[in-house]
Formats: sequence, structure tokens, C-alpha cells
Amino acid sequence: MAEIPFKSDIAGRIISISPAQGDKVQQGDEVAVIESMKMEIPLTAEVGGIVRAVLVKVDDVIHEGQALLILDT
Repeated sequence: MAEIPFKSDIAGRIISISPAQGDKVQQGDEVAVIESMKMEIPLTAEVGGIVRAVLVKVDDVIHEGQALLILDT
């Protein structure tokens, strides 16, 4: 299995983070919603896998390129 970080392509604040450690996600699943410039932007998984770790929580301020989850594929 490969460990793949799921990174945000924008900066903002975490409004929601859906999966928990151990959850299975599929390609296209919504995994987080980020508020950026007064807009809510959903982030979807580019690959499927099992969530090894959740690295952020609701209300965290994140930076572009920051890892939100680690997926085992």
C-alpha cells in the first residue's frame, strides 16, 4: 500500500472534514469543505483508499498545499 497525502489546493478555514481515521473513501467523495474568500469550496478525493490519519479539524486555518489527510491506497 502507498501512503498518499491529500493536500488542499487553496488556503482557507476548515468548515467540515468528513472522513475519520479508518474510513474508506472513493475517488470523487467529498472529504472536506473549506471557506476561502467568503466562499465554501468542497474538496473531493482524487483517489480512493483508507484514511490512515486526519491531520486537521474544524476551524483550523490551512495553507495552500497543506496535507489534510493521509490515505493508504
